[in-house]
Amino acid sequence: MGCYVVKSLKTHDRMTARNRAVALVATLSNIWNDMRQKLAQAITAYRDEQITASDLKDFLTRHQEEISQLPEKDIKAVAEWMKARIGLLEHDVRKDREHLEHLTILTDAWQEAHSKGVTEGLERAIKLGGVASPAPVASVTEETAESDTYSMTPWPDLVEEFFRDHPGYSKKTISGYNTTMKQVLAVIGRKPMRDMTKADVKRYADHLRDTPGRDGQVRKTKTIERQMSEIRTFMAWAVSCGYVADRGFGDVKGRGKTLEEKQLRQEDIRRAFTSDELKRFFNTPLFLGSKSSTMRASPGNYRHRDHDFWFMMIMALTGARDAEIAYASSDLYYLKDIPCIDLRKSGTKTQNSPRLIPVLPQLQQVGFLEWAKRQKAKGRSLVESPTGVISVDAWSKRGNRYLRQVGFTDKTLVLYSFRHTFRQVLRTSGLHPEIVNRIFGHETGEVGAGYGSNLSYEEARLFMDKVKYPVFLDHLADRNGTFLW
Repeated sequence: MGCYVVKSLKTHDRMTARNRAVALVATLSNIWNDMRQKLAQAITAYRDEQITASDLKDFLTRHQEEISQLPEKDIKAVAEWMKARIGLLEHDVRKDREHLEHLTILTDAWQEAHSKGVTEGLERAIKLGGVASPAPVASVTEETAESDTYSMTPWPDLVEEFFRDHPGYSKKTISGYNTTMKQVLAVIGRKPMRDMTKADVKRYADHLRDTPGRDGQVRKTKTIERQMSEIRTFMAWAVSCGYVADRGFGDVKGRGKTLEEKQLRQEDIRRAFTSDELKRFFNTPLFLGSKSSTMRASPGNYRHRDHDFWFMMIMALTGARDAEIAYASSDLYYLKDIPCIDLRKSGTKTQNSPRLIPVLPQLQQVGFLEWAKRQKAKGRSLVESPTGVISVDAWSKRGNRYLRQVGFTDKTLVLYSFRHTFRQVLRTSGLHPEIVNRIFGHETGEVGAGYGSNLSYEEARLFMDKVKYPVFLDHLADRNGTFLW
């Protein structure tokens, strides 16, 4: 089978026989090339997961007579590849039972093909040869050499190496990645990295789409996008390391927004304070007098300006993020005569924009410089309490809780709304957008995120002269330091 072809030329004339023989050989060559191409296309479809192993078996069965007439070297190369493929799947099945069905189908296909002389290098042969090429299928030795370049290490065992290659990730970012990786592990199991497919990533995307979050509710698009971004980043790293072939992992997307999410504008989720709302806020017990240090939302005669007071004041009059304020140094930086809050270190720690924020006259008016001086003398960070540093999550919860306690029940008004408000103040100040970006700080990853650390004196002076907070704080002026300690 596949070695000799016997065909009568039906003539005794030598010249006629020669011409007919040439034509016959050309015809056979075209038939073989056509079959090679069909086989190559079937293999490519299987490799790209457009057809299943069962579909491929059907193809082999339908074309067994044509395949059996291919040259022996093609048959032999395919036979060797098929044996190697089955051996590899047997090894993988021990670790991943999901391949069992594929193994059974391919084994049956091979046994049937072998008995009838049908064979072909199913997956890698075409990967090396290409669909358009009519050349013989690539040999199994080339296939094995390429597959050996990819990692047999289970993909979860590479996560720590991924983190070592990304030393700039914050603890919060690493925690988020770990949550995502645990979920992926539960969905696809401990597969060797080289066997990871685009379909695996899609299965995880479907899991996020179809299963509720920890609160039992449908996962929000923003959460899905973040987690999909994390698994795509991880797989892109694995491809760059040569641990797995590039199979288009980055093309997999999470679900789109629901109709409800589309109708809910971003500004409706977190909006800025109006001028009237700011006036109300700065006339609440935290600023005018509370019942005690632990009952700051209840009116009273306690007027101690402690870390709670200053956290809210700094957030309102600088637009800094809660995490930046929580870790900010009490050691102010001076651009000549202009004091600045130094976020060059805390910005790096929180994966935000390292920068300097000049202290507005209104913030100086309420005693901020004296507060920073005393915190520095005690060896504390800017808003550190006497009992130690308060975590970012704790600040966020106590800030939002205070807003609700003093009557700001609108869900679109949150602690982060102070940052939105300050951005509006900067936009209406007439400052050049580049100066605004230097002081307000880009979101992580935007171009120019590190420019703020190079703020010039001239830019700081423009900021001090042009930026005016929308409400007066004269009633909070600390003219003799009586409110400090």
